[in-house]
This record gives sequence, structure tokens and C-alpha cells, in this order.
Amino acid sequence: MKELSHRILQRHGKKRLSLDYRPILGSSTYESFGPGSRFQIDATVADVYLVSEYRREWIIGRPIIYIVIDVFSRYIAGIYNGLEGPSWIGAMMALANTTTDKVNFCAQYGINIDPEDWLSSHLPQKLTADRGELEGTSVKRK
Repeated sequence: MKELSHRILQRHGKKRLSLDYRPILGSSTYESFGPGSRFQIDATVADVYLVSEYRREWIIGRPIIYIVIDVFSRYIAGIYNGLEGPSWIGAMMALANTTTDKVNFCAQYGINIDPEDWLSSHLPQKLTADRGELEGTSVKRK
């Protein structure tokens, strides 16, 4: 293993070795002691283009999908779809969705569910995110 690391270090440098080839030694699952103890949030750009309802040849953008999951149970705690790029506002909208009543949320979109179908309506003790939205200067403003 040391020989492989040495070759990668020579080819790509220390920064690339640390970023792309380092071993993953832990998991946030080990730090979660039960449901609701830790949520993870992430955003992805959907692989579709949305068009205007007025003129179908006008592309209005690609939606950004935020998912908030409970690390312990892998239960989806909140979602948000928006057209703004991955941002602090989009992340906060997804976190706000974790606290909403999911029966009312789904009813807004014509989907009827029972309360036991989607139980999550709370914030976690800890939140884990990548180095994107939650590391900027907007996080520190009051």
C-alpha cells in the first residue's frame, strides 16, 4: 500500500493524494447513537432542463435538489427543489422542510399520505454538510 501511495504522490502531488486517494477511515454513522441525532444535507444538480410554461423553447434552468437524511436510519427527513444554484438559502429551505408537518406538505402538491408514512418533523442534534453551503460567510451572520 505504501508503494501505491508513493507512486500517486510522485505522479499527482501531495494535495491530489490527500484529496482523491486518501483512505476513508470512519463514518458519520458511527457517531450517530439513534434516529434524529445527526442529519446530513447535500445538493445535486438534476440532469434535466426545465422549460418555460409559456414558450417551450425557453430553457429556464436545471433544478437543484436538496436532500436531508437521518444518518442513523437513512430516513429522508427533508427535501427542497429550487432553481437557484447550490446556496445557503436552498440549504435553509431544506432544513426548514425537516420541521414541517409532512402530511400538510404533501397535501400542497395533491399527494395524500397518512401521518405514519413520513414521521420526520424535527431538527437534529448535529448537522453534517460538505464544504459548500454551510461554510460560507452567510452562516455566521445574525
